[in-house]
Amino acid sequence: MRRVYQALANFSRTAVGGGELVAFDFDLQQFAETYRIKALDAHNSLRILEREGFVQLNEAVNNPARVHIPINHTDLYHFQVANQQHDQLIKSLLRFNGGELFAGFQRISENSLAQYLRLSVVDVRKMLLFLHRSGIIHYQPKHESPQALFTTARYDADKLPLDQKRLNEARELARHKTESVIRYAAGGAAASNCCWNTSGSWTPRPATSATSAWRRKRPGRKHQRPRNCAGTWWRCSRLPPKRPGKF
Repeated sequence: MRRVYQALANFSRTAVGGGELVAFDFDLQQFAETYRIKALDAHNSLRILEREGFVQLNEAVNNPARVHIPINHTDLYHFQVANQQHDQLIKSLLRFNGGELFAGFQRISENSLAQYLRLSVVDVRKMLLFLHRSGIIHYQPKHESPQALFTTARYDADKLPLDQKRLNEARELARHKTESVIRYAAGGAAASNCCWNTSGSWTPRPATSATSAWRRKRPGRKHQRPRNCAGTWWRCSRLPPKRPGKF
């Protein structure tokens, strides 16, 4: 896992202590081939790192643009006063998203901003990039390709604070489930009478109502399923006909 974390830092060219919440394009197959890691091992390790809160993977979907304001209100106000050409854009961002922009990344619509400001989408993107380079906002443009990012400042891989106890528990649970699936596949027809419970083990399946009806005997009468009968006993044509007057 540490090797995959270090490889991801090399892939994104992120130095120790940097790269927090900075997204970059990520191709798993290219990543695995570049650093000679099996694609499945790389994927599993990255998912574990994601659960541990060190990285985030975004699938190849239409990801809208996102913005976060990392500075406080006072510094932002001073910037607006000194840069009137960007004041309306900042006010528009706050109008559409409110104070949540200071708490974390929020989705924005570049088209809506362009219509509101009566500018082209290209101009809006240029202004957002300028604010990003100036340190006023963190801006992630719209993407349709897979992306990854470090959710914390990048650690030295050897000092990555992994929760080893939790990782061992997750590994043991995965092993237990795999063994249960193997036992199920090897059990054949016998396994069809079992079901999976929440603890990851197999328990017998309770008899169905049809099975219970078949096993239940009526007082004074013996019902026996005839041989070579594919259907259930109450539908079998080989049963003797009822006597007149008998119900």
